[in-house]
Amino acid sequence: MTGAGGGRSPHPRATAGGNAGGNADAIAFVESPVQLLNVLEWARASATGDALTVIVLSPTDPMSRGQLRRMAELARDEGFTVRWQEARGGAGAPLRTLRELTPLLRKAGRIVIGDPFSRYVQLLLTLVSGKELTVVDDGTATLEFIGQIARGERLVRWHRRGSRG
Repeated sequence: MTGAGGGRSPHPRATAGGNAGGNADAIAFVESPVQLLNVLEWARASATGDALTVIVLSPTDPMSRGQLRRMAELARDEGFTVRWQEARGGAGAPLRTLRELTPLLRKAGRIVIGDPFSRYVQLLLTLVSGKELTVVDDGTATLEFIGQIARGERLVRWHRRGSRG
């Protein structure tokens, strides 16, 4: 995903938590147990009134999948909607995932992401121009993401910039 030099940025508005949106549906994309925990903490702390659907873009690693399944059950027990998406399940999985998630993305007022540099999340973000975007990743990644968006730069993990052009 690249920024538009000199023109309107195709990126959604980014915030680092808080409530800028109000009572709209929110969708959260997570790929790890820690990201899911971050989303749940944000949801409880922000008290936005948003109807939150957590979409788990399931990894292929069996241990991570098991941990995510247990975390997803905790999220359901707390009243959140959790949708398990086999996003990496074969050659047709990415297109199928995009097709299935596009209506939810268009309806959502807020997108919450755990990893702003995930290639999968960046692909999904191309469908959400003009939406509120909340990044719940803790630390340096969030600051770098916001800086790259503000400068209209291509989103690249800061520690990988020198490896490819």
